[in-house]
Amino acid sequence: MSLVVEGMTVRPVVPWSGFLLILAGAVVVAVIASALPVRRATKLNPVEGLARVD
Repeated sequence: MSLVVEGMTVRPVVPWSGFLLILAGAVVVAVIASALPVRRATKLNPVEGLARVD
C-alpha cells in the first residue's frame, strides 16, 4: 500500500510484533477475567446460586 503525494511516496509502517504482543496480552487478560467467575460458580450449589442475590 502506498500513497503518492506531489511526487513523494509514503508507505505506512505497522509494527506487527508490537500489535501481536498487545493482542496476545488482551486475550490472556480476557481468559483470566472470565475464568475467575467460572471457577467460583463451579464451587456453588445450583440451588444456592438461584436463591442467592449478590
